[in-house]
Amino acid sequence: TTEVPSQYHFFASLSLLAASLGDRCWFVRDEVGGRIYPNLYVFLIGPSGSGKEKAITTAARFAEMIPEMGQLASTGITKQNLIDHLSRQPSEMRPDEPTNLLYLVTEDLSMSIPSKELGKDLIKFMTGHYVKSGITMTEGTRMHGPKRLQDPLMNWLAGTTDEWLMASVERDAIMGGFFARVLSIRGRRDGSIRYADMVYPLDRDRVQRQLHLRLEAYTKLRAEFVKTPAALAYYKDWYESH
Repeated sequence: TTEVPSQYHFFASLSLLAASLGDRCWFVRDEVGGRIYPNLYVFLIGPSGSGKEKAITTAARFAEMIPEMGQLASTGITKQNLIDHLSRQPSEMRPDEPTNLLYLVTEDLSMSIPSKELGKDLIKFMTGHYVKSGITMTEGTRMHGPKRLQDPLMNWLAGTTDEWLMASVERDAIMGGFFARVLSIRGRRDGSIRYADMVYPLDRDRVQRQLHLRLEAYTKLRAEFVKTPAALAYYKDWYESH
């Protein structure tokens, strides 16, 4: 029991779940549309001290224990950093770490996204690689040479205030389609609820072990999602009304 808004923990957990599935599970939209993967860009937005960092750190600690998620936790990133990370050789990686999956965790968006052109390039890169293309790509510069990206799939969990968001992500990036790919989750602490110390359940250690094992099991899944009749009806209603 903490003062962190429950929606922060809920959507940080969804982000963790998406990262655990990677590109090993998918939906088939139709015969032409190809596969849809469950990757997510989740931004927790709220005032300073609202608990964003706590929710993100809790999720990131689980991911850190499981190399298959491909986590990269960073306080400063550029497009070239990500290209270098995704084009590493197996000898440079941890055992069981995937070559094409990236779970980017940035607690503080303002510290993570560089200013001016480098920031624009990063946002464009994350926008362009939100959808898995199905082909191997070559990226690079004249200085660094070509780097081969093995059809990457990205997940992103970040925290920010409104002010930092407006300073970090320029308007043309938002209008250019980046934010259509982002789940913007807003939360604010309830000032009437105060806990001087966090209250943990007695079975906390056992539950943590169970969750760790469950996430490890998810990283071993390889299968197509099947929509139940109820899911089909829900999707149809959502698609026609939003």
